[in-house]
Amino acid sequence: MYEIDIPKEIRQDIITVINRNKNRLSWPHADMYYAMTIYYRYIAKPHSYETVEQRVNKDISCGNCRLKAVARIKQQIQKWNEQGTETKANQ
Repeated sequence: MYEIDIPKEIRQDIITVINRNKNRLSWPHADMYYAMTIYYRYIAKPHSYETVEQRVNKDISCGNCRLKAVARIKQQIQKWNEQGTETKANQ
């Protein structure tokens, strides 16, 4: 698993998307595409022969792939909360 620190400039946007959709069974396409793009760009690198966009377009129709991406992003938000790096995450 590949993981780098997500830039602080986009953390609040990520938190906003996750919080906006936390009680939904089905996310809007734009929000899911954004979450999966974040996942494949910063948390799990796609294969060397794929770009981030190709992997997102391939996996966005896979329910388990979407669940995994959202769960990993939520874990990252929890780490930020524990480290105190994002105080607005619980809003």
